[in-house]
Formats: sequence, structure tokens, C-alpha cells
Amino acid sequence: GFRTGILFSVANLAVGEQATIKANIEAASAYVAGKIKGNIVIHERLELASTSIINGDISTKILVVSDGAQLNGHCQMGDTPALPINSSKPSKRIITTPIT
Repeated sequence: GFRTGILFSVANLAVGEQATIKANIEAASAYVAGKIKGNIVIHERLELASTSIINGDISTKILVVSDGAQLNGHCQMGDTPALPINSSKPSKRIITTPIT
């Protein structure tokens, strides 16, 4: 699938291998196997599969990167992720299902 805008998930976000996203993303945790163009804030664990291509900055507590994954941007890790992308939660699109 193809998504644009701002994505916010209160749970886990799964981005499938065929997915392309042009959006800033904020989620509790995420597994990415597709392409993302935008900044990513993950409050717990971000896993980048070997097929993932990230063009943007990421902030996460835990980062797992598989061989072959591409990250073109800055990375911030630690117990305190960067501030949320947008503090106005009602304007965000809430995603609770996998994007494939």
C-alpha cells in the first residue's frame, strides 16, 4: 500500500515489504520491511528488516537493524526518545492495522 500524511499508532505498527509511506510516524513500537520517507519516533523498539529503506531521522529507545537495511538520516537512541512529531493528537491519523 501507499500512505501519506502523519501516522500515529498507540500500539505496534507493521510496514510490509511492498508498502511505501511518505509521512512522519509516531508509534509505541514498529517493524519496517518497506519504504518510509519521513521522520520516525518510536517509543520502545524499532526493527528494520533487510528490505527496509528509511529516508528520514529516527528516534527510538531500542533499534534493531538487519543486514541490508538502509537508513539515510540521523538516529537518536536512548531511554528518552525525542519529543513527539506533533503534539496535537486529534489531527493525527490513527493506524492500528499492518500496512502491507
